[in-house]
Amino acid sequence: MKKFICLLSLFILVAACKKDRSQQITRRLVKITDVQSTKLFTYDSNNRLVKEQDNRSWPCFRPLQETFYTYQDSKLIKAKNISILEDSEGCDPSQKFEFEQLFLYHENGNIKTISQLSSSLMTTATSTEYFYDQRGLIIKTVLKWDNQTVTTNFKHDSRGNVIKMIDANGFVTHYEFDNKKNPYYFNKIQIGLPTPFTMSPNNIIKGTGSQTYTRQFKYDSSGWPVEVLETNGRTYIYHYENN
Repeated sequence: MKKFICLLSLFILVAACKKDRSQQITRRLVKITDVQSTKLFTYDSNNRLVKEQDNRSWPCFRPLQETFYTYQDSKLIKAKNISILEDSEGCDPSQKFEFEQLFLYHENGNIKTISQLSSSLMTTATSTEYFYDQRGLIIKTVLKWDNQTVTTNFKHDSRGNVIKMIDANGFVTHYEFDNKKNPYYFNKIQIGLPTPFTMSPNNIIKGTGSQTYTRQFKYDSSGWPVEVLETNGRTYIYHYENN
């Protein structure tokens, strides 16, 4: 089950919100670091994310996961993930596994479905369908495999931030935001399932309900976060480069 959840969390690019992200962004996030890990983000000449790399200082001392993105015209059409299994003693490169995700779109450019092909560790293919409101914001996702479905619902505020999420078990989480720029949103970096952290133009500073936590940010003079202290006590540093 743990492996399955990890694989589900790799439905990472639901960047097709109709809400405009095309405003000129002069900085892009290239790295996030803490004492145990480094995440690297690589872009092409059109400022599209083409590679994500997750490195750990322990126990692997190697990339735990790499994801490569393929585009056709302006649309993402494929994501290929290469992961190495991790255990208490380290990582064995011979135990790596690969799988691909394929993206289909509505005529208006919003993502319709993301299909994950079966792999050596997950023989059942999955498909996630996305539903939108009149603003083009994602309000529901439905994940399907075999005869099972997992539905998640989202509610947005006037700025497009996800202020409420209802998961498949009916548990509700409410979110509060700052008024600063979210680099995951504007750089179209979407890690994990479509979550309030990646779908919202501002940064979450508090969660209450099913998930409870606080996040303390520091910002640069342009309003980009440069550091965040999470409830778990870990501090993450954001590194940028100019476009």
